[in-house]
Amino acid sequence: MKVFVRRASVFLSLLFLLALTACGGGQPVAFVDLPMIPDAAPLEEGANTIADSVSNSFKASLSSENVEVELKLYAVPAEMSWEQIKTFYTDQLAATDWKSDERITQNSDTFKTVGWTRGGFASEQGLAVGYGRDLLGEGAFLMVALISE
Repeated sequence: MKVFVRRASVFLSLLFLLALTACGGGQPVAFVDLPMIPDAAPLEEGANTIADSVSNSFKASLSSENVEVELKLYAVPAEMSWEQIKTFYTDQLAATDWKSDERITQNSDTFKTVGWTRGGFASEQGLAVGYGRDLLGEGAFLMVALISE
């Protein structure tokens, strides 16, 4: 499981760096301005082993880059599916300057992500939304990461 988490995080990190270099125009967005899934509850550190591993690996893989990472984890209701989460964010971001970026997409059995990019020369940003299934009886989780240059 640790190898999967590490590989997934490194893969996503590299994709973000590639995606950020291709962004165009706009002022930076703050994390508080991002849409949030209704019924998602902040996830305390230590409450979900896999969520903590994904978060720590993701942050570590970007630590040597010149980017700011704001990543938050949320518990989601058991009946909430990845498709519902993906549709929510796709719909919420459709009328904004966020552009879907397939390079950030990951679709495995245990962790799935979708992403967007936006910004200009000095303020590129990437947004990743990830979903982890309940593999250890600790509940499914949502990861929302805002990466800013």
